[in-house]
Amino acid sequence: MVRYGDTILHLVIREHKTDVAKQMVRLGADVCAKNRGGETPLQVAVVNKSHVYPQKDMVPNGTRFYRICFHEGIESLRMALACRDENTVIKLATQGESGGVDHDLVKLLLDAGADVNSKDAKGVSPLQCAIYSGDVELVKTLLEAGADVNSQNCIGATALHDAVVCCNEQMVHMLLSRGADVAAKILQTKETALHWASVINRNNSHGLVIRHLLEFGSDLNEKSNAAIAFDRTPFIYILMHGDIDLVNLCIEKYKADLDKLTMDGSSPLAFALYNENRDVRDMVLMESNAKRVGGALHCASKFHRPEYVRELIARGGDVNAKNRWLLTPFAASLVDSRELRPADRPNFAEDMRQVIKLLLEGGVDVNQRYNASPILHLAIESDSAQVRNVAVKLIIEHTVMIEERTNSRVFDDWTLAAINEDLDAKTHYEDCQVELAAMRKSKIKGTTITYFFILVETPEVVAWYTKNEEFSKALEARDYQDAYPIYAWWLREKLNSDNPASHVSAIQEPTEPVSTTATTTLVDKAQQCIVS
Repeated sequence: MVRYGDTILHLVIREHKTDVAKQMVRLGADVCAKNRGGETPLQVAVVNKSHVYPQKDMVPNGTRFYRICFHEGIESLRMALACRDENTVIKLATQGESGGVDHDLVKLLLDAGADVNSKDAKGVSPLQCAIYSGDVELVKTLLEAGADVNSQNCIGATALHDAVVCCNEQMVHMLLSRGADVAAKILQTKETALHWASVINRNNSHGLVIRHLLEFGSDLNEKSNAAIAFDRTPFIYILMHGDIDLVNLCIEKYKADLDKLTMDGSSPLAFALYNENRDVRDMVLMESNAKRVGGALHCASKFHRPEYVRELIARGGDVNAKNRWLLTPFAASLVDSRELRPADRPNFAEDMRQVIKLLLEGGVDVNQRYNASPILHLAIESDSAQVRNVAVKLIIEHTVMIEERTNSRVFDDWTLAAINEDLDAKTHYEDCQVELAAMRKSKIKGTTITYFFILVETPEVVAWYTKNEEFSKALEARDYQDAYPIYAWWLREKLNSDNPASHVSAIQEPTEPVSTTATTTLVDKAQQCIVS
């Protein structure tokens, strides 16, 4: 692609007319001339060897690269790629060029006086361009010609940052061996190369790169100033994305700081709950030092990990505790939009539903405020369709159940006002009341038990009634699904997800068989409790 200010030498190199380019250099063509983009013929030659589209082919996880960068707060990664000559790269990929620059041409340009450290308008040096070729020999040629290994572009990225993006272990090691500064930071966000490697590491894609950086002294505990992920260290990202071996290496050999709290008061270890590797997540539950898992319930809620929310609540976790940002675990699950929501995670929507349900059942204050607004109002106004469609309904459904069971109002005036101002929320609130009233009156076929009783009783109590054959048959028929569309999910959860069968197996059998008369008496007693 022709650029304004290109000389003939620029043009013939762009078109891969290397023989012509060599002859022009020998005849005295200006090898230091710049076009309006600040590119010299040397930079064009180095860029032209890239015959792939970096986001898709050079970068591991390339199809998700921009999403990872945006949500993780590594805006500078996207900016770094924007500094590449992507138009040329895309053009070559489209033309199906096999690529590969003529190394003799590069050496000829250097011998003719080309400035190996000349930067274009974006501050990019030939060395940084060469990194994206994956051509180690080309990079070595530039380094031997005096290329500044620590030259920074307009955002502060170095060749080491670029090599990390490309996940080229050999390139990373060579740059480090040639004096690349592991402490070099992006100007605005203060991210080191280790930050980048830790953030984009998926399925151990950057495991060896991270190890190289650590061997050369990269600081695991260096904090970032990235807006979305302010205060995060590389170790936190390793806990979020690394495998158990890498995490243990950081703790045991490189003395990662487990007690260095983040700005919201969470310990680094709590971020392990984000990880898809269960061995890493389980570190939170195995850690006996409470200080080291501070904020674990907040993180488990924010990352929507139902099994850990359940366990942490069982261990005494306070569902209404506030962190330094005045967020409760419940609020973190709804309104903490700074954290990446991993859309690729299987069953993520269902995990979110389960977490919200567990927190509600754990005693969440449904009238809590965040930034002076009722939490339900914030859920109603959320940018997330999942929060609006799932969380708002669950909050209303759970609270109406309590109101119906206790015959007393739970929602305060502020929260009720938020419901009444939103047509969907108001309609759902009224529908819940109507459905529960019907459930109070509807008995399960062959019994005197109502569906409402099953809905509000504990799994342990429900488990006893599953011993009754007629009761079990009626529930297996699932006639309630059509009759009670709102609370059918809650009933299924009570009967399946909370595993009443497991409760039954855990309850010791009575020393004497329970007679039909005795069972009927229990049923009648339960019915009387409901009526009263």
